[in-house]
Amino acid sequence: MAQPEQTKQYPKDTPENRAKKMREYKVFVFEEVMDLGSRGMYNKTKMENALNVLGLEGWSLKKIVTKQIPGFASTTVQLIMILERDMPLEP
Repeated sequence: MAQPEQTKQYPKDTPENRAKKMREYKVFVFEEVMDLGSRGMYNKTKMENALNVLGLEGWSLKKIVTKQIPGFASTTVQLIMILERDMPLEP
């Protein structure tokens, strides 16, 4: 049986809630395939652009973990980022 989709619960805009500093968390995975020609270098501009867009949305980097997945002629590198921001008040 299908479960109803949960909606985000935003705190009400009250002085008490503004002072509580509630946090929201998000997992963002930046993935890049490195072939023999890349010499193990990330596309720095692509990663910076992704982080800047998230920063404009209010996210800040809390923790980062890397994972390498070897392939035949390339390696996939994943940067798994835990992001946090203050919860937005009721829209």
